Amino acid sequence: MFKKPFKVKSNSQLKGSDRKKLRSDILQQFTNLTEDELNAILPNKETVFQLKALTHSKDLVIVYTVQKLPIIFEIEKVMFPTVYALWHAPDLLPAFTTHPQVLPVIARGADLMLPGVILPHGPSLHAYGKLQRGERVAVNLSTNKAPVAVGRTAHSSYDMYMATRSPLYNS
Repeated sequence: MFKKPFKVKSNSQLKGSDRKKLRSDILQQFTNLTEDELNAILPNKETVFQLKALTHSKDLVIVYTVQKLPIIFEIEKVMFPTVYALWHAPDLLPAFTTHPQVLPVIARGADLMLPGVILPHGPSLHAYGKLQRGERVAVNLSTNKAPVAVGRTAHSSYDMYMATRSPLYNS
């Protein structure tokens, strides 16, 4: 999304009431987030800025920053934690693990493909979790569990599993 040029529309400091609403919205969208994790992501005494940007495809993205680090971004009322936020709350999103060699490819804007996902116990109906298409997920590496990317699932867990079971060729 931010690999291509984007245009910053505004960058303003949040008032106290807006900051409280942001905290409430974060807790509402991430029900497994603890109060301690929220305080680590959005400390009470730090100034929060709201940056509005237009992507290359004209989508409005709202980015919330603390100490000039992005912590949350919002697209069409859906919030996504940034990698920085996930370092403080690593279990906030379900995560897929991949090989370190895949990271440069993802960093260039490529999608994580199913063959790049490491399944410790092999493909099974529950190996991909219980995800619906479009759910927020993180990506981490086999060498480090800290998230390195954030995105949405292109398929449901069931569809991911079924894709691993499809034949390689038809006779």
